[in-house]
This record gives sequence, C-alpha cells and structure tokens, in this order.
Amino acid sequence: MRERDTFDFMREREAPRGRHGDEPVRGNDSVRADLVDLALVLRMDKPLAIAVTDPAAPGRGWVWLPKSAIEYEHRGAGAVVVTMPRRLAVEKGLV
Repeated sequence: MRERDTFDFMREREAPRGRHGDEPVRGNDSVRADLVDLALVLRMDKPLAIAVTDPAAPGRGWVWLPKSAIEYEHRGAGAVVVTMPRRLAVEKGLV
C-alpha cells in the first residue's frame, strides 16, 4: 500500500466515476427528475409532519406528509407548495 501525504489531499481529483468506472456520476438532475411540486392547502403543521389537502380533490380528507421526506414553502392564506419524491406522492394519492 502506498503511503499518502498532504500533497495527495491537496491535488485536484479526477471527475467522479460511476459504479464500474465507465460513466461519470450524474449530478442533481437525476435526483430532481424524481421530484414533484404540488400546490396544496396546509391544514396542520406539527414538528414531524404536515397535514395537507388537495384543492383539486375537495372530497378527500387530510394527508399527512413526513417533514423528513419533503420540502415546503408557504405561499400565503394557507397555500403551500410541497416538493416531494414522486413515489411518496403516488403512495399518498396526490398524483
């Protein structure tokens, strides 16, 4: 095994490679492609989750979304835009 020194840590590294070294690692674009942004109505905000309703489906009840899996932005008058993985949106019946 080769001994490493400070120079090894300071030099520029090669571009990251994929699992088998044949293709570059994708940036955030591949992660972003799996996310959806939904305009919802905020009903309750708890420390670990938020309850929302879909204004396009007024007959459906509240849906609880874990804060650890989403990002949300208040838009005023109870409206929020929630960014979440598509898988979670399908699981909760929002798409």
